[in-house]
Amino acid sequence: MKISLKTYLPSGGINNELELERAIVAHGKLLEPSNSDPQIDAVRREILALIVAYEKKHSDINLDVSVERILESDLAEVIVKKEEEFIKNRREVIKAGLKMFGLKQKDLSVLLDHKSVTYVSDLIRGRHPMSITDMLIISKVLKISMNELVPKTISHDVLKRLSASIKKLNNPGLSGEILELATA
Repeated sequence: MKISLKTYLPSGGINNELELERAIVAHGKLLEPSNSDPQIDAVRREILALIVAYEKKHSDINLDVSVERILESDLAEVIVKKEEEFIKNRREVIKAGLKMFGLKQKDLSVLLDHKSVTYVSDLIRGRHPMSITDMLIISKVLKISMNELVPKTISHDVLKRLSASIKKLNNPGLSGEILELATA
């Protein structure tokens, strides 16, 4: 199926708030597919340009909403989604490991040498970062792969710095696109 701007905006532009909302939703939905399809990426960029133009033209407050700022917002959305997905999966794996050995969270707090069961619960829920030691103990005792315990996302600031550093090295084998680094 050939995708075009008219697939998402039948009028080919944004003429009112309803079309603006539809454009914003379409822009968000195209985020993941645009990573692997240049045609979808081009349509997504067209939609972004229309959103920015409409907002600048119709905004009551003179805010300078740049394309970079919108892209930064999209990146943050991707990072948060990946983090939430990871934490949910890690929580389920740890719960399954505890169940397999007939353990409770209070037992895990003893194994990890944390005085508070509430703190361990917060660790499992991702409210506090797990230390490498905690992850190693959980991995060894509950027989869970470290791959399932170690987060794979990089903070936005580090992503920006890393992307700039990779571009500076000018090595064609390294990928320096921020979105690729965030979603890899």
